[in-house]
Amino acid sequence: MKYISERFMENVKSGPDLPFLYDDRNPEGITFAEFNTSSACVYAWLKSHGIRREDFVLISLPRGVLPYIAAVGVWKAGAAFVIVEEDYARERIAFIREDCGCRVELNLELYQEMMNMSPLEGYELENCTLRAYAVLGCYPSDVAGETVELSFIDETARAVVLLSGTSREFTVFHPFNAYLVEVGEIARVLNLCDIPVEEVGHDAFSRRLQEGLTREDISGYLSTLVHYDLSDGEVRESIPVDNQFTIQALSRLGFSWTAADRQIIRRMIESLKRRGFFDCVMERTR
Repeated sequence: MKYISERFMENVKSGPDLPFLYDDRNPEGITFAEFNTSSACVYAWLKSHGIRREDFVLISLPRGVLPYIAAVGVWKAGAAFVIVEEDYARERIAFIREDCGCRVELNLELYQEMMNMSPLEGYELENCTLRAYAVLGCYPSDVAGETVELSFIDETARAVVLLSGTSREFTVFHPFNAYLVEVGEIARVLNLCDIPVEEVGHDAFSRRLQEGLTREDISGYLSTLVHYDLSDGEVRESIPVDNQFTIQALSRLGFSWTAADRQIIRRMIESLKRRGFFDCVMERTR
């Protein structure tokens, strides 16, 4: 299985001079190479300002190529983005910025400053907590009861299409499955799918994580777990998410989510296995 970032870089290498995107400022099109260089400048600027995985970035740029360049730059930095339109009321933009906990706003005033940066090649390793636990072969007991979202892409796409008709006077956030599942339940299904993961105590997990981070063959898969045992004293706060408004809006539109039971979890894990998502884990268990 290849990530979108990997496929994008393949296109950059195979057809750097091919036109990629068009807008009023670029009627002849911006090429893959130009787009990649510009997004690499955004990536470099974000890294120089301490933006990293799990941070939110607000993008407020004119319609056209620029928001896409900024979005890919944020994506390369491993962060998440929220896009707003220039003609939104400033009060609305301020609300969205505060509600999402955005650390920085990328606007037209900053754009030239970002383009003056030296492009930073590559991108942050895309990772997943689920796979990180599988690579370590364990997860901490204090997260066993935590709940996570499990949304199939076809259902999410249908929900987005239905919500696209929402009035511009309202803010609708990303729709996700209203049925949440516990981390411990996912771990049990992983074991049923021949991916051994055991529940261990906090101290035992920390020791295994520290050992894993010293191993070149698996350390790259563990980046999403580093926050579990911060040693620099930094406090990171999770932003609570309330999905009730979106659930109600979708219900009025005749949409309901599939209940995320054990069978659904197993379908997801088996699908990921077929696509090579757990290949690094399977090699460890052979």
